[in-house]
Amino acid sequence: MAVERLACGRDPDDVWEGLDRGPDEHERECPTCRAARESMIKVRDATLTMRERNDAPELAPPVNLASSIKSLARVQVRRDRTFSVVRDDAGELTTSEWAVVQTVRRALDPIEEIRVQRVRISQTSSGGLALTILIIISFGQRVPKVADEVRAVAEHELRRQLRQAVERVDVRVGDIREW
Repeated sequence: MAVERLACGRDPDDVWEGLDRGPDEHERECPTCRAARESMIKVRDATLTMRERNDAPELAPPVNLASSIKSLARVQVRRDRTFSVVRDDAGELTTSEWAVVQTVRRALDPIEEIRVQRVRISQTSSGGLALTILIIISFGQRVPKVADEVRAVAEHELRRQLRQAVERVDVRVGDIREW
């Protein structure tokens, strides 16, 4: 690779690296180096100005931008997946995965002993739903009792709101915390 040099033979990188110090004797006398130096100072100053503008607080992305984008992507994916709710001679009624997940989450919110981490849904071969609910449980709670309550509430709410048969609800404890 050929290294380009100024007409006077000086390496432009040497001129660039010396911008913060004053020009040396050669750069003061050489018209090529003076012109290169003036040009490089303009480029450096313009670059610094643009960087300062880009660092302005009003141009900074919101702190929660990444999580907002991820949430939106998850919602979009869940809205695309649908599950059959009713199938008869008149046709088929479907609901989105997002609607099912939100129904389950809202139903479980009042249970103070838990926090819902994740709800996964699949449709069984017979057309019913299979749920896997991952929860955080409050320290000191009896896991079987809380799991039975979570299971019963989720099944009841899906039947009530979506008229959807739930064939299986697996409740998994992902963590135990004090609150």
